[in-house]
Amino acid sequence: MKITAIHLLCLAAMITSCVSAPPPAPNEVKTGELPIPSYTVTRAAQAITVDGKADEKAWQQAERCSRFVLWNGKESADLTDCKLLWDDKALYVLFVCRDSDIQAKLKKHDDPLYSEDVVEIFLDADADMKTYMELIVNPLGTTFDNYVHSHPMEYWSAGVLEY
Repeated sequence: MKITAIHLLCLAAMITSCVSAPPPAPNEVKTGELPIPSYTVTRAAQAITVDGKADEKAWQQAERCSRFVLWNGKESADLTDCKLLWDDKALYVLFVCRDSDIQAKLKKHDDPLYSEDVVEIFLDADADMKTYMELIVNPLGTTFDNYVHSHPMEYWSAGVLEY
């Protein structure tokens, strides 16, 4: 089994985007829907070095996100852990992926990474579930970023981000 750790460093301006809205009140949840899970991002007490090691004490103290599921809603046989930290400069995302068959070939920034094994983070600043930032990294370290705007009747992407 191969273990791959990928750090994704996001711009400081995105820190507020990661803070999710509080879960809906029980009377706001429709029958058959699960409440939206929430996660509180811990402030890093020390500097974080983006080096793939995650050996800072802050990572050991950060809580894990809830269990992930596959894109089709089914639980994965492989396990992925995710932790987040922030400081005055950035939002840090740590993924530890345990996968028995990791596949990635794409090496150019903004290639269609979603067609292979990746980790993704969606940042929805206003929690409207219509407009959000999409950041993707594959096991080779290739990145894809996008701003997505969708309506109930249509889906369109505003395009690849340039920064």
